[in-house]
Amino acid sequence: RVVVGRLVAKLSRRLIDGAFQGWRHGVHERVRMLRLTTNVVRRMANRALSDAFYGWANKAEAAATMRRLEAKAIAFNANRSTRNAFEAWCVDATEARRRRYLMTKVTARFVLRVTAPAFDRWVEWTASMKRQRALISR
Repeated sequence: RVVVGRLVAKLSRRLIDGAFQGWRHGVHERVRMLRLTTNVVRRMANRALSDAFYGWANKAEAAATMRRLEAKAIAFNANRSTRNAFEAWCVDATEARRRRYLMTKVTARFVLRVTAPAFDRWVEWTASMKRQRALISR
């Protein structure tokens, strides 16, 4: 009877301990899953928040760039004298380029006109020198 009582008590303690260990394991598993779920939700929230912030920052930067460009364009167009001077300079630069091209051609013609007769005179002089040498050497 005492042995059976001890055996029943031991089995009872083993069953109670097993139930307690099972409960304890379940609690630990639930806590672990809660932590994991919390981390996943936090990451998702952070990603969404980060995406929203960077989207806003990119839009704000693009808007600031557009405002700067618009201000430059408005200032340029508002200053009529600057615009007119710039347009006149463009026309003058084009005209100067055309005049430079024409002057290059005129100069080349002039050089040819001056050097061609000089070359012809030199050819005549060399020919006459050859004739004179030929006459002297006879």
